[in-house]
Amino acid sequence: MMSTAVGEEVQKIISKALPGLLEEKKEQLLQRLFSWGVESTDDLKYVEGTPGVDLSDLLPPIQICKLLDSFKRAGEQNQSADVPSTIPPPSSTVTLDTISPPSLSSTTAVIWPESFQVPWNQMPSELCSAIANGKRPLPAD
Repeated sequence: MMSTAVGEEVQKIISKALPGLLEEKKEQLLQRLFSWGVESTDDLKYVEGTPGVDLSDLLPPIQICKLLDSFKRAGEQNQSADVPSTIPPPSSTVTLDTISPPSLSSTTAVIWPESFQVPWNQMPSELCSAIANGKRPLPAD
């Protein structure tokens, strides 16, 4: 059952999405949402796409789209408000000018060999035979 506070929140969402909607239509929408099982503003995000959910007898298509869009946003805002922030506040302020970029002279150039050959003659025979047979070698190999 939808509480009075939730009903008022849903009515605010409806009024914000469709400011020109008559009070009678708003009440009909609230009753319809209640009959569908909406119990919180978070439930509004499930209104679109649910089988048997149809508002075409109450609203024109564009108004339905506006309303469903605001229902999704309300559900997302509700969900993000429920998730606590895991990022701790900064303990000190750091400005970008205090961080110096690495100097080019300190970077070491990596020289890669032009050609590389695997020393197969030094590999264990089990490893070589597994590779030759197209099988994965055992960890012990």
